[in-house]
Parts: sequence; structure tokens; C-alpha cells
Amino acid sequence: MQDDPNSNQSPNRPPRVVFRDPYASLGSANNNQEYIELPQSDPIPSPVPINQELSSITSATPKFKRISLWVAIPVLCIVLGLGAMGWVWYLSQQGFDLTRTQLERTSAFNTEFLYPRSWHRVSDSYYADSHTNGSMPRASIRVQLDDAIVDGSDITSSQSVDTVRSALKTSLEAQQASESLIREIAPCASISNITYQTNATKNPSSVGLATIAANCAVNNQDYIVNVRLLIGDDQRIRKVAIVATTASWQKNQKVFEMLLNSVDVASTANDITWHSSDQLL
Repeated sequence: MQDDPNSNQSPNRPPRVVFRDPYASLGSANNNQEYIELPQSDPIPSPVPINQELSSITSATPKFKRISLWVAIPVLCIVLGLGAMGWVWYLSQQGFDLTRTQLERTSAFNTEFLYPRSWHRVSDSYYADSHTNGSMPRASIRVQLDDAIVDGSDITSSQSVDTVRSALKTSLEAQQASESLIREIAPCASISNITYQTNATKNPSSVGLATIAANCAVNNQDYIVNVRLLIGDDQRIRKVAIVATTASWQKNQKVFEMLLNSVDVASTANDITWHSSDQLL
């Protein structure tokens, strides 16, 4: 009986693989060469299934890279929407440029005046820029006609006009009266820097009396309110008001002055060329 070649292995030695030499018995007297011993190597690992490998790769991928489209698209829409709103807000803060050639004449309540052709008609006597800041347009013009008749007034008499100016100044120089007039024109949350000046603009059928200006805060936006009062040959007082953001007023003050000076009694066939404000442009 032949000893097992692995029987004398030391416990610390790796196991041996023994192969029988098929040619050892042919013409060889040395039977010890019948066996060839090879050290046993580490076993070859079994192949990992591909689905298990892909699973391990997926589990190692950061979560933020696996955001699905139904999350990414709404987030992108929100970002774009906020950007668009910010751009609209930015434009609302900017002024705009008006030119004399954009002006057009209209009339309401027996009163004629100029307004920018690009503005939309809110009512017969109220026109406004189409771009708004909340509920307020960036700029607007409004004309009002008082029902009361100033007895004894005569626009051809400087003494008569001075008398009306003096009485008007006395009533409007009071802080409360001026604020009340401004609030009739614009929904101001606060009013500051009220100024009163005598106005002597002359048109064919009317004469200027006074100008009141003030700073007005609406929807956290600063506006300038400018009100012009004049008396016509029909002995009635008219008010014309420009309300504009500070940026709009600074860019278009000359054109706005022209609008204020354009108001007259509608019975006259006036043309834009004779208004004294033409010299401002």
C-alpha cells in the first residue's frame, strides 16, 4: 500500500495537489517519480453576476445625481419664474424715454390736453403708462374740472388773476389742504417735501395759477406728484396732475412739463406748436 503524499504535511504548510505521471511506469525503475507535487494556489474566485455588480455601482452613486425629472423640472420652472419676476420688477423701477413726437391731443370735460400716444386710456380724462408697479402705473396724467365758478374772474385782467392766485395760495399753503389735494390724485401711504409755487403759464383760453409738488410713497415705491391749477375764460378752475416714479420723472421732466402746460379750454383750436413749454425740448 502506498502512502498518501499528503499524510506527512505539516499543519502550517499549504495543502498539495498531487498528479500521477502517466509515463512514470514506462521504462523507469524509479517509482518515486510517479507523483509530481505542486503547491495549491488560492482558489479562483467565482465570477460576480452582472446584475449584482450594477447594483453595487448604483448604490455607490451619490443621491443628488439620481434626482428624477419630476423633481428637476418643477424646480427649474420656479427658478425661471422668479427670474422673470425679478426682471419685470427691475424694468418697473427704470424710467422710460418720451419725446415730443409721441404726444397726442385729446379732450374731456371741456378741457383739452396732451398725452403720450403709447399710454392707454383709463378714462376720458385719465391716461397711464401700461407698465405698472403693483396697482400703480409708472406714470400717468389726469385732468379735473371744478364745478364751482369763480365769480368776477377775468383772465384778460392781471389784477383779477392775481386776486384768484392770492386766495388760492392762502387756502393751499396750509399743510392739511395741500396733503388733501395730493391724496385726491394718488393713494399715497406717506407724503413729504410739499412745495407750492405760483404759476403764470398763459394759453389762449386759460392762465396758470399755482403748482404743487410732493414726494409720495406707494407700494414701497417713490413717486413725484406734480399738480398744476389754472383758470379758463369760462371762470372755472382746472387741475392737471402728473404722477410718475422718481426715475421716470428724472428722465422725462421736460416732456411732463409740456403736458402740464398743454391744458386749456377745449373750445379753442390750439396746436402743439404754440405752447410755451416747447422751448424746454
